[in-house]
Order: sequence, then structure tokens, then C-alpha cells
Amino acid sequence: MQSDQSTVGSRIHEALRDAGFPTLSSFARALDIEVSQLWKYVNDKRVPGPQRLSRIADLTGRSMYWLTTGRHPSPPLDDAVPPDEPDEGAPGEVGAAPRAGAGHPDVGGVGGVAASTAEDVGQEAHRQTMPVDGATREVA
Repeated sequence: MQSDQSTVGSRIHEALRDAGFPTLSSFARALDIEVSQLWKYVNDKRVPGPQRLSRIADLTGRSMYWLTTGRHPSPPLDDAVPPDEPDEGAPGEVGAAPRAGAGHPDVGGVGGVAASTAEDVGQEAHRQTMPVDGATREVA
């Protein structure tokens, strides 16, 4: 079924119907969650977190990308790295991408790149968000 559904909840509802789940209860049992939680998802009161969204995708045969955006991913480009440009290679090789933390004095690098910690960002470190339908939304 081609979708013109505009919200995560409506896409979850479409996906569970198309996968053959006749009721929210049957799908909630398969997800091992309460029906009330699934109701919140399909009615856009809450957005499932990444792990739950992954399970929904597995059970319905839909991709997480489609569930969150309503679009199907673009096909991969041929020759993504032009042949005349070196690829990033292994760490330490010429042309290699810098490793995570390089340049931070606490991680063995040089320079003054600051790292954020939970103390730096306070309560924000405890909220989970993900991009959904072009906006960032808090997830359950």
C-alpha cells in the first residue's frame, strides 16, 4: 500500500494493518507493551524510542526510515567516492579521517577541542530526542 500518511503514528497504524495485525491489542502483545502505550503511538501522543521503533519495523516489514519520515531511502549512488580522490583509509594513514576525540587533551590529542559531558549539559543529557517528520521530538 502506498502511503500519504503524514505522521509517525498514522504510519505505524498503517504498517501494523498491512502486516496483518487485526487489532491494536494483537500488535501490542507482539511488541510486549500495554495497549495504552501503543494507542499513544498511533494517536501521536508519544513517539516510540529507537529500540521500540526498530522492533515495530521488524514486526511490520517496514523500515525505520519510512516509519519516521514517510519516505523511502534513495538508492545508493554509483561510485560514491570518485576514483581520483583517496578514500579516508585506516587511522594513521595519509588521508585518514581524524579519530573521535583527536585534539582533545583528555583523549590523548593536542589542541583545545572541548568535550561535552552530562555535567556540561545538565538535565538535557537525560532527554532522548530524534528527528521525526522534519522536527525533533522527545521519544518514549
